[in-house]
Amino acid sequence: MPASGLDAFDRTVYKTNRWLARCVQEIGDIDRGDALRSLRAYLHALRDRVTPDVAADFAAQLPLLVRGLFYENYTPSHTPAKYGREGFLRRIAEEANLAMDEAARHADAITRVLHAELPDGIFADLARSLPEELRSLLAASSASAPDLTGQHA
Repeated sequence: MPASGLDAFDRTVYKTNRWLARCVQEIGDIDRGDALRSLRAYLHALRDRVTPDVAADFAAQLPLLVRGLFYENYTPSHTPAKYGREGFLRRIAEEANLAMDEAARHADAITRVLHAELPDGIFADLARSLPEELRSLLAASSASAPDLTGQHA
């Protein structure tokens, strides 16, 4: 890949490509275009469920290109939208053109990618601003993932 000569651009292209490759790997049996659509839909469903301040704090931690996906077509005055698990998955399904079971599988995979790629605590801080029903959806599937439910063992 040719370098742009600007470190910030080269770094964000690299990180975004890494995120997409991880999404493809985690979701399985999709191409990069499908991974991009699913990531975008997931980020939009998340963004629209939180307040603009929480969205901005979260977005600041995203690679520049991913942050652009996050803010694409954003209308802060329409947030936070009030939906639970079903509505969150429906948003992903509609925007990424997926069946509901596929949306759930893609959301789970993207959650794992975000846990792996974001600094410790960032995703947990965002999840704590959500109702319990969504916090459990955003908990990573791995045993080593942080507890996002607010409950302690």
